[in-house]
Amino acid sequence: MTIPRYAAHSPGRAQSQWEDQRTHRERVLVALARTGVTTGLSVAQAALHDLGKYHPTFQAYIRASAAGHPAASAPHAFHGAVVAASLAQQWPDSHRVGHLGLALAAAPILAHHTGLHDHAQLRKALSDPLNMRAAGEAYQISQTDAHPTLAELRDLIVPPVGLDLFDGTQVDLMIRMLTSQLVDADWTATEQHYLPARAAQRGSPSLLDAAWRFTEGRRRFLARQLAGKARPPSAVVQQVREEVFQACVRAGQQAAASGQRVFRLTVPTGGGKTLSVTAFALALAGALARQSVRSQISRVIMAVPLTSITDQNADVLRQVLGQDMVLEHHSALDIRRRAEQPRHLQLATENWDAPVIVTTTVQAIEVLGAAEPRRLRKLHRLKGSVLILDEVQALPHHVLAPAIALLQEAAARHDVTVVLCSATQPPFELEERLDLTDAQEINTDFVRHFELLRRVTYHWLGELTPDTLTARLKEREQVLCVMNSRREAVQVLRALGADPGHFHLSTLMCGAHRREARQQMDIRLALGERVRLVSTTVIEAGVEISFPAAYRQTAGLERAQQVAGRTNRDGEGSGDVFLFDLQGGRDGQGAYGIATRIARELYRNLAQTLSAQGFSDALNDPQTTHRYFRDLLHDEAVDLDARQIQAARRQLNLRQVSDRFRLIDDDQVTVLVPYDRAAARLIAATRRKLARKGVLTSADRQRLQPYAVQVRPRDAERLEFTVIHEDLFTCAAEQYDPQFGLRLYDD
Repeated sequence: MTIPRYAAHSPGRAQSQWEDQRTHRERVLVALARTGVTTGLSVAQAALHDLGKYHPTFQAYIRASAAGHPAASAPHAFHGAVVAASLAQQWPDSHRVGHLGLALAAAPILAHHTGLHDHAQLRKALSDPLNMRAAGEAYQISQTDAHPTLAELRDLIVPPVGLDLFDGTQVDLMIRMLTSQLVDADWTATEQHYLPARAAQRGSPSLLDAAWRFTEGRRRFLARQLAGKARPPSAVVQQVREEVFQACVRAGQQAAASGQRVFRLTVPTGGGKTLSVTAFALALAGALARQSVRSQISRVIMAVPLTSITDQNADVLRQVLGQDMVLEHHSALDIRRRAEQPRHLQLATENWDAPVIVTTTVQAIEVLGAAEPRRLRKLHRLKGSVLILDEVQALPHHVLAPAIALLQEAAARHDVTVVLCSATQPPFELEERLDLTDAQEINTDFVRHFELLRRVTYHWLGELTPDTLTARLKEREQVLCVMNSRREAVQVLRALGADPGHFHLSTLMCGAHRREARQQMDIRLALGERVRLVSTTVIEAGVEISFPAAYRQTAGLERAQQVAGRTNRDGEGSGDVFLFDLQGGRDGQGAYGIATRIARELYRNLAQTLSAQGFSDALNDPQTTHRYFRDLLHDEAVDLDARQIQAARRQLNLRQVSDRFRLIDDDQVTVLVPYDRAAARLIAATRRKLARKGVLTSADRQRLQPYAVQVRPRDAERLEFTVIHEDLFTCAAEQYDPQFGLRLYDD
């Protein structure tokens, strides 16, 4: 076996040959070109990323390691970073205080294995005398192997047009994009060496293929959907859905010429938003392909707040576009559903190389601030995409300012078309702490659509005792009741008494449990049998279920309107939504509690000044929603950047931003619950494997996902759950209630 003079990679299990530096470098550049990048800074970074592998220290390391001998690690990323920084020093104004050109040129190279670093750490690595000397040595050796010269690299290492190198927020996202491109190209090229058969399975259809399939696919899907309903949607509902669809098609075609990048889609619940917003994206892609007036659209990314809606939307789009078009990617996707996806889509979970992606809001937003290579690898796929954020009102307030700023920056400088979707649109542009301007409404007739789809009557009941609430629920055979906390929901359902028609939903039920409960409810609702569902907020966003009446404990106005979307959904009759305070109930903490208090004041004022019909009309009016969100966002107690992420972005503390930019609290552990016999067998098998091997693969964790519940570490400790591996616990059978899920309290 011949070892090349300048080795890049040693043989592996599926590869008996060595790979030399020149071959790997060329493969990386080809992989980069396949994403549309053929010139500029990104190409120079790809050429320089493994410069350190020319150094004798690395060559000694890779030979010793391949031979099975002990070998000290030999970092190889800083060499190319130092060279890139030295060339960026020639940029205009590079020596002025606050100029971030060196970081822009060097950070992606330094990060392509270890991830992005904060600015001080980056500057230390670039100015280290030992690093600078080693970089010079590696460069001199590379010139004997047809490596690009400094003169050739200088022509490539130029600042991106229009980028303000004194603005850390602009440079922050540009560095992440460049790093993403480099990581993906490098990992793709490395896979070609070590796993050539796997690499050959990559690739996917184009988005234009999806556009060709869409019209006929939608027609067939709607026909099947209509045939499967016991009571078809009313003529008015069907009319509104078609008008919204046509508005989206027109707006997509017009956007190709206008250059507009940020849009809103305001549609009443049940107005056919999923297919209509997809039509907007495909119309835009098709129009751009015909006109060639700007960069093309290569993918549609649909992000939704809950994994249950992710499943739902992905299923719809697969039925319309085909199994090979739609990548469903989220943490709760169980191994069976993952295995059902075509092989090229299974691989695309690593880098989002797919025409249509359905994922969670957490994944889509947090990737904009990612620092770790595995997460960063996906980011550059947002370039040239239509990013659809569904239920945008659900974006957590504590990270709202950085999230909106990153979306605005992605639209302004990275060819991302952003669509903010909701039936309850927050007026972000009215809040000076948010950097959102010029968002164009797609459905300009939405006010009339809300009037036409006025399917519920709102009622304000004031304060109810628990007994009164129970009595009112018992008066109805089919009714939804949503409470602010799981404890309160359990208390209400216990007061209703045992009955096969009584159901509960909460996040303390595992996924398999919630799915089974939903299936039972769907069957009973279709048959007209008793269904009294007492749920937490998990039911509110985008779940396709319909009750003739609903009760909602006072919370933010948008939550009342989301519950209304689960009431009389298809306009099949008349629906009622009853809003109430619960005697002894809690408002919740933080922004949730503030929103609850603002909504309560709104309800009381409307009830005092308007008739019962006037109260309902006001809550059905989008202008009321507009004023509510304006007051909520203006409230000084609502911190829109609670973790000071924007300050960290301005200082170019890239790792710090990533650590802070979390939409949900990461301080949780997983409890595996013995929901049924299959779950018990799987947990037992997991414990045996851990006893033998001490580790779990990603496939193992995917199998466990349907039986997993997330809890705070202090709850796991308090209830003495059994630790089976690191942050993985299990519980006794008696700690999991067959109706309510995991028992955290004496409920």
